[in-house]
Amino acid sequence: MTDNAHDTDSVTGTKTTGHIWDGIQELNTPLPRWWLWMFYATIIWSVGYWIVYPSWPLVNTYTRGLTNWHARDGIISDLADLKRKRGPLFEKLGSASLSDIRNDPQLSEFARAVGRPAFAENCSPCHGAGGGGAKGYPNLNDDDWLWGGKLEEIAQTVRHGIRSGDAASRPAVAMPAFGRDGMLKRTEIETIADYVRSLAGLGVFVCLVAFFGVVALVNAIMIRAAVSTFGGVETGSAYQAGLAFAHESATARAQDDLRWQVMAELKRADNGVPTIDVAVRDVSGNLVTDLSASAWLSHPADRRSDLPVALDEIGPGQFAGITAAPAGQWDLVLEFTRNGERVFRSRNRIFIR
Repeated sequence: MTDNAHDTDSVTGTKTTGHIWDGIQELNTPLPRWWLWMFYATIIWSVGYWIVYPSWPLVNTYTRGLTNWHARDGIISDLADLKRKRGPLFEKLGSASLSDIRNDPQLSEFARAVGRPAFAENCSPCHGAGGGGAKGYPNLNDDDWLWGGKLEEIAQTVRHGIRSGDAASRPAVAMPAFGRDGMLKRTEIETIADYVRSLAGLGVFVCLVAFFGVVALVNAIMIRAAVSTFGGVETGSAYQAGLAFAHESATARAQDDLRWQVMAELKRADNGVPTIDVAVRDVSGNLVTDLSASAWLSHPADRRSDLPVALDEIGPGQFAGITAAPAGQWDLVLEFTRNGERVFRSRNRIFIR
């Protein structure tokens, strides 16, 4: 790249920057005026933002802005609103027994919602996030309980623990006494017990069976659709296909040497049935004699839909036939033989209206 004196481009009349690289001059095209004004406006807006909102960090604090706004204030307000809305249910939950929680659908749903985070904080380190258990820690998703799966029995296990030193604890592997040691409140124990009970039961098994049943059904439908609609090309033997290709190549070269002209016309008869008229002429324009013709309509996407076309010879080198093919695109395949040997073959895309 070289630097030359600024000059004017002879084509556009625009000043150049003086930079030339590989014979290409760089034009000094200014930015659009509207873009510059928008850029200046964003600078002014940023200055106003610095003044109005907290923005610049200092050594021990930050600039608070004219509004003294803080995102934490919104979070504190939202949490206060949530606590106020949940207040009546928490009061009802605090005075309710396990049977009351079980018999009240609204209270039971609320207890499970509150028990889920309590379970995640206190129980999931051993039993897993979903209650699936781990080595040495029971699975809470099934309906096989070591110390009873009733709501009261689960609450007893959570309250007094397992081998926790409490006289009422379970004599098995260690589990803290969340109630005795004050790790959980009574309402938290009851909500965790209700949540743990909701993890297990027939519902989990039914959901698993339903899930895999749907997967198996979809797979069966897709397999059947794939098998029943496949219309692609199948080659039984690659070796035989290679031999056939060589023969087809030789036949095609011989056909090109003939330089025949095959004209096919598709039209509808008076009764609306599509008809096909074919004429075969040699390089001199004369009709070719002693030919046998066959034709079929090949479907572009599904070869099982191919339809044969019966051609009748109506004169030397002239043939006609009818077809019952529905409207749409088709490939018209014409083959002509002489003494049982194919001498000409053509394939052309047609459209039946």
